[in-house]
Amino acid sequence: MNIDSGAREEDSRRVAGDTHSGSTSSTGERRRFPRAAFPAQLLLSWRDHDPKPVTCSVLDASLTGFRLVSEKRVSVGAVCHAWCILPEGTHVHLDMTVVWVLAKWNHCYEFGLRYTDG
Repeated sequence: MNIDSGAREEDSRRVAGDTHSGSTSSTGERRRFPRAAFPAQLLLSWRDHDPKPVTCSVLDASLTGFRLVSEKRVSVGAVCHAWCILPEGTHVHLDMTVVWVLAKWNHCYEFGLRYTDG
């Protein structure tokens, strides 16, 4: 057994019940939702670039942000507006900042988004 993968598996079990309180609903209210309710995709619009929304697949979610993959090239420090619809139908809007970028295969980019304070 790979020790590293075992540790990640243990971490994912440990945080499975965590909640995040940094999101804001479309009505502007702060809300908490369980980690299990994190979306499979986020729509992102970039403030410094083309405002046309881009759909990105969520690879992982944590209490501080998301790990995503997209065909759109992004740069560290870029600010975006992200939104999604949770399984129960609630629209959630988030202001996010790119904190790291990793070039991937077939012109895809894996990157990390962190919740922007404010």
